[in-house]
Amino acid sequence: MATSPEGSKSEDMPAVLMSHPTGNQYVRNALRSLVEHHMLAEFWTTVVWDTESKWNRLLPSRLRRQLARRAFAEAPGERVKCVPSREIVRLGVRSSPLESLLCSGERPFSVIGMYRRFDGRVARRLREIRVDAVYAHEGGALQTFRQARQQGTITLYELPSGYWYWERDLLREEQLRNPELASVLPKLSDSEAHMREKDEELALADFIVVPSRHVRRTLAGAVPEEKILVVPYGAPPVRARPEGPTAPRRPLRVLFAGSLNQRKGIGYLLKAVEMLGSDVELTLIGQRFAPNGLVDAACKRWRWFQTVPHERVMEIMVVGRARPAVAQRRLRSSGHGGAGLRAPGHCHPQRRRQRPGRRWTGGLCGSGLLCRGHCRPAQRAEPGSRVADSNVAQRPADRGKAVLGSLS
Repeated sequence: MATSPEGSKSEDMPAVLMSHPTGNQYVRNALRSLVEHHMLAEFWTTVVWDTESKWNRLLPSRLRRQLARRAFAEAPGERVKCVPSREIVRLGVRSSPLESLLCSGERPFSVIGMYRRFDGRVARRLREIRVDAVYAHEGGALQTFRQARQQGTITLYELPSGYWYWERDLLREEQLRNPELASVLPKLSDSEAHMREKDEELALADFIVVPSRHVRRTLAGAVPEEKILVVPYGAPPVRARPEGPTAPRRPLRVLFAGSLNQRKGIGYLLKAVEMLGSDVELTLIGQRFAPNGLVDAACKRWRWFQTVPHERVMEIMVVGRARPAVAQRRLRSSGHGGAGLRAPGHCHPQRRRQRPGRRWTGGLCGSGLLCRGHCRPAQRAEPGSRVADSNVAQRPADRGKAVLGSLS
């Protein structure tokens, strides 16, 4: 059973070991929830950074911003464990001539290579401690789940986007439609061996947690329906936008948040912006995926943040220079992403591609702007999803409890 930060036992709560190599915002929300409900045994990641360290002040600003995203104030320090070596190298050679030599494909310092080593270290840790459940993520769960199955530990698998074979077919179609954007299409070079590894992760998972009905549909026929838990990501509280002087006419201000690749629809956005000319101002937040003439030119022309902490994204949405009227993140294969939920929290309308067969759930939020219903007081979990918490969209940190509560 889990131990609270004060050291007392919580006899009726399961102990959970959670792992994620990089720790995005929704991992942090789940982590915070597990801590609040005395369910966290340990959290494993690759790099843990102390922003108060004296070394932090000596680093170049670019590296300091990157490392700030690896600070985990959501959990007690003694419960946060790290496997830093390969990820430090990967971050250190980013955008340098060494990147393609060390980090391409499935080489040791590639994303896949780093995930495999991280997964192996977490699996070894499982041999040393006893927990009730292990909560891992796509591409970094295979060895962990193999060990967990040997110990009789419940395995929870987070799949934030569509099933990889479904995605591959979609991206191949996109490659034919827009060959000039082929260099910024991810996952097409993933090996069959890597795909089989992820298939085994699915097979070893007792439960597969997905953020939307769309992701569940892409898994049809691949895993039993009863293993899939649909638990929507939460949205932040609505923030008031500061009042400013009104102008009779000003450019439409557009914000794109996410990796600058065609899986996120970056090419479609940039072509639309080019058509609008002086009637639009663009802000980009995200890493460049690969060299591409269209994307590289946009990063030079428009306001571009290569990496910013989550809180800084919030500031840009509310009071930044762009103060965007539109949040753009055309998700061609993702589940129900971060920007798409943050934007309604700030009452920004957003442009999304409606997938075939999906109901449009948008409405008017408090300021009268179009959103997808996330500004409503509460959003119920999907009927039949076995999720008891009907308020997960209102408070992101409750998602972790919803996931574990659904197992009872």
